[in-house]
Amino acid sequence: MAVRRKKVEEGGGSSLDSLMDALTNVVAVLIFVLLLVNCEVAQTVVRIMEDIVPVSEEEMRQAQEMLKQIELDAKRLEELKKQPQPSKVEFEELQKAIEALKKLKDEKLKKLEQQKLTDSELQKRHDEAQAARDTEQQKNVAMQEEIRRLEILLDTTPVEKDIPPTEITIPATRAIPEGAKTYYAYVAKDRVHLLDPDNVVEIIRKKADSLKSDKNLLAPEAGKTSENEDGEKKSAAERRAEREKEKADAKKEKPVVFERDKLTPVLKGLDFKLPKGQTADFHTTTWWSHYHLIVNFSPTEGGATLEELKQPSNPFTSALSKVRPNEVVMFRVSPESMYTYALARELVDKKNIPCGWDLVGPEKDGYMQDYFRVHIEGVTIKPTATPPPRKEPPKRAREVGGKLD
Repeated sequence: MAVRRKKVEEGGGSSLDSLMDALTNVVAVLIFVLLLVNCEVAQTVVRIMEDIVPVSEEEMRQAQEMLKQIELDAKRLEELKKQPQPSKVEFEELQKAIEALKKLKDEKLKKLEQQKLTDSELQKRHDEAQAARDTEQQKNVAMQEEIRRLEILLDTTPVEKDIPPTEITIPATRAIPEGAKTYYAYVAKDRVHLLDPDNVVEIIRKKADSLKSDKNLLAPEAGKTSENEDGEKKSAAERRAEREKEKADAKKEKPVVFERDKLTPVLKGLDFKLPKGQTADFHTTTWWSHYHLIVNFSPTEGGATLEELKQPSNPFTSALSKVRPNEVVMFRVSPESMYTYALARELVDKKNIPCGWDLVGPEKDGYMQDYFRVHIEGVTIKPTATPPPRKEPPKRAREVGGKLD
């Protein structure tokens, strides 16, 4: 029995030693893990401390004020929670107030957008005005430089002597022979034109006479009717009187009446063989039965200029070669061209041609206002409208005893 107990005791001691060894190993591992954790925590703390950004005093003060404001808001919220809930009516009024505020906000935003657009438009106009001002300023600078250049030229230009005045003697007009052919000399812009009006009118008459046989250009004659003015059938005596009138009219020469719209293009297409600077045209109205011939004179071409009149041979003397001493030259003179008229008048006097003169008005649309105008006789056209009523001048009230009646 003693031997068996001893064996048992020896086996129990070896089991405790194994347990102690295992516990020691576990404790050692835990201690090692603890040391590792402590090292990691220390490194983490160091890293956190390094990552923390230092706070200035101003930021600290702002944070403290924010904290105080949060505490005040929290207290106010607690006080609001203690207050009784609003009634349904008050809640609806609050809802309406909120809707009104939202609408007001939308209107304000819309006005701000419009104001923004207006500001952009004003800025655009400002930029355009500034660009125009800069352009005008550049022009002014260029003008000032040109003025300075001209002043320098003026200072270096020698002064010429005054031009002596020219005396002009206008001779007295001579008597016009009876029935003499008349030429017209128009003087303006220091240029003189000589016109033969009879030649132009004769060309028109010859052309009209040659067209009288063309029935396409003639106006249709009024047809006969079997009724009188009252719409009743004509009696035998009225018909007899009408036949006698027709026989009497047949013995007379009937005037040839042209259609206005057909004859006018034909006349305008005529070559009047006018000198350079002279143009012919026709004027009429719908209630006229005749034409007016109008001849315009150019102030820039044709005729003879002032400088050409000073030469022995010039276009004006060449035009005077067809004027006979028993014919007449009538001058129409613009006031600013009196010296040109005096030179032309001397040339006419040297040829012993009777002449006279008259003043004309200023120019209009590049031509003399007092153009040549003549009524064309022997050319009859059919009126297409009745003349307008003649306007009578307003009647003046008579003054009686210092009052108007």
